Amino acid sequence: MKNSSFKKNLIGTLLVVAVLVLAQFLYYANLRFTIESNHSKVHDYVNKELSYEPENLEASAEYINDWIERSHFSNEDLGRLYERASLIYMQLGKDMTYYRYLGYALYYLEQSMDKDYTVNIYLDLANFHLNNYAYDSAKDMIDKAQSVQAFEDISDLQVKSYAFRMLAIMDIYDGNYDKAEEELLYSNEIVDQSNTNIYEEAYRGINNVYLSRVYIEKGQFPKASKILDDYKDSPFFEVSAYRKIMLRDFIIPYYQNKCFLEVARNYSDGEENVKEQIKTAQTTIEDFLIICQEEGYEKTALNTLLEMQKKYPSNNEYIKETMVNKMHGLYSTLFDQQNSSYASIINSQVNDSKAAMGEDVKLEIANRNKTELIVISILLVFVVISMGTSIILNSRYDALTQLFTRRVFNKNLEKSGRSTSEYAIIMIDIDDFKNINDTYGHICGDKVLQKLGSIISKETKQDCKAFRYGGEEFALILGKNTVKEAEIIAERIRRNMEMEKWDFDPNLSITISLGIAKGVGSNDVLKKADDNLYQAKRSGKNVVCAGEKE
Repeated sequence: MKNSSFKKNLIGTLLVVAVLVLAQFLYYANLRFTIESNHSKVHDYVNKELSYEPENLEASAEYINDWIERSHFSNEDLGRLYERASLIYMQLGKDMTYYRYLGYALYYLEQSMDKDYTVNIYLDLANFHLNNYAYDSAKDMIDKAQSVQAFEDISDLQVKSYAFRMLAIMDIYDGNYDKAEEELLYSNEIVDQSNTNIYEEAYRGINNVYLSRVYIEKGQFPKASKILDDYKDSPFFEVSAYRKIMLRDFIIPYYQNKCFLEVARNYSDGEENVKEQIKTAQTTIEDFLIICQEEGYEKTALNTLLEMQKKYPSNNEYIKETMVNKMHGLYSTLFDQQNSSYASIINSQVNDSKAAMGEDVKLEIANRNKTELIVISILLVFVVISMGTSIILNSRYDALTQLFTRRVFNKNLEKSGRSTSEYAIIMIDIDDFKNINDTYGHICGDKVLQKLGSIISKETKQDCKAFRYGGEEFALILGKNTVKEAEIIAERIRRNMEMEKWDFDPNLSITISLGIAKGVGSNDVLKKADDNLYQAKRSGKNVVCAGEKE
């Protein structure tokens, strides 16, 4: 009957374990399936054209945020979604949110295996700093991009073309015009290898506009003029999609380079300038200033005038007056201060958002681990309780020490209490046992319990029985024939335990404390023995305490 009950308990326990393990497996399988399913959806979503109507942009941003919140994605896909959202916020004019989401994107992409898009975000940040004439910050971003992946190894053609264009722009600012020309021509070669029909024409246009600047600086005015003339009626001036990007990368540089070309040609011609050329230069500068004021590029306008005045000082009184009125020395000082301050704000915003996202992810992982730990703990507790109950109900011996169990002890104590003969109880506790478990682990702790069980079992006989009382506590009940030997037996057990050598630490000495009590009948001998055990602990441990003589 008992065997049948044990089998039923065991089967029930195993079934519960199987159900919990299966539930955990199904949870992770579903999570994995969701992430893989979302991957293709994210790829399709971030590669489709956006509607640039303000209400549609707001709806798209809300959709991405809601999608991220309610589903699961790989780090790569989260990075792409945050990058997409950042472009939307840029179009909406929410600059701080734009850079915060770039920080989010950068955090997740850096955790992923996708290096191309990590590079792309660093390039965007470099582009921003260049647009604000923070050259050192721009160079730092490009250096970080190159530390992620060598530009020649970038597999995505759009990102690779962008990377070499940014190198070229930096070389233009550094005066390395031949190198900049090579990089821009190479960027166009990369674009020619692509056939998505999405970005290619725009990238060629942007590259060629910067080539015109290179040719102006190299004094090759006909080549620069041809490029600018080829694009004077370009649809990129009217495009509504990616308006802010095209302003930054194509429209403003186009008008800027027209100014440089006209002023450079006038400066080159010197006193031979004809009135028509001067009038063209005046009109070009005025057109440039107007579009900069309309689009919020006053800083670019001021910087351009400063650079033209420095490189190509004009003899024309109107042009000189226009430039002088706009270029007071204080403007230059304030301009540099604003650049440094604004770059610092943006870097702080990006770094803060990365740090915040990192903390959010750590918290999410901690919560997930906590949930898993609770599930595992519940599982283990259930198994231990179920198996422990079955063992206690169906076995007389402790599995670890092979001594009698606490249940058997209780029965023997009750039996001794009904007798008219004197008997004794020895209570034993391992000193500082928790430290042993904490220091050497529970496996070594079990070895200590087993060894003490073995030492105690050597003292047992028909009139002296030993028990695993619980945890690191043991007990002996001595009948009338051995009660007089209680102190001797206790001292022998204490000494043998103290002298034991341990393979996990040969220098370790493990001691025990023992309490002895004697009595007849229903006298509370167990309590006295337990009190004496605690007295042994208080007396410094590793001692036998028998209390007052009865």
